[in-house]
Amino acid sequence: MKTMSKEKQNKVYTGKHHRMFSISNIDEENRTVELSFSSPVIPAQGLEMLSIKPAVKVSASASGKRLILSGPFKPGMKYSIVMKKGLSAADGALLEKTLTEN
Repeated sequence: MKTMSKEKQNKVYTGKHHRMFSISNIDEENRTVELSFSSPVIPAQGLEMLSIKPAVKVSASASGKRLILSGPFKPGMKYSIVMKKGLSAADGALLEKTLTEN
């Protein structure tokens, strides 16, 4: 199983709350990308508020504070994931600026 970890994090302050998201795991065999957040995110809303370049049609599921994207990711290809301003966490916190993770 080819799995590579990535620990880069984007930190964002949303009012009183400190929010962050990072790509926590890329599983090339199962073609999934895990995004870790500081609060749980609802999968359907997460899909609405993200974009991937080059474009990949993905499905999303959640596990705790992780949003798991599954789709036809090509091993070795570089993708850019953009989380759009306004993404809300299950606790109501809002992402106050757009973030990009490569």
